Amino acid sequence: MFNKTISVVWISTFLISCGGDDGGGDEATYENFLKIVKSQTDNTAIDCGTVTYGGSQYESNLCMADAFTNDQQFYAFYELLSYDSTRYVSPVLTKSGDLKFYYYNSGTITSGSITDETCVNAEFTGSVDSSWQEVFECDI
Repeated sequence: MFNKTISVVWISTFLISCGGDDGGGDEATYENFLKIVKSQTDNTAIDCGTVTYGGSQYESNLCMADAFTNDQQFYAFYELLSYDSTRYVSPVLTKSGDLKFYYYNSGTITSGSITDETCVNAEFTGSVDSSWQEVFECDI
């Protein structure tokens, strides 16, 4: 009986900790993800578009590279492969000049999540022909 109780408590804790939200108290919806990303820039930011999974990333990658090399704020949205949830990543050059990557996962068992990471010492790689992941080099 004791082992079953420990297992149930551990599984419940694991499932709860895998969910979460952006920490701001808002529900982690796609709409809130869009708001959070766009709030990191001002109205002069360049919208480099939304790329659905499997779509050509070239135009958005080129847009981000041009904006980055000209110190112009930008954001783009890339749908990621997922079998059981909706997932996006959004590279953003923020108002403060930081390159950040925001991630959205709609979740299936638990609530969704919105997370971010800063690209430290961001540099343009010179590559726009392949994945969004190849456009910038970071010390993360």
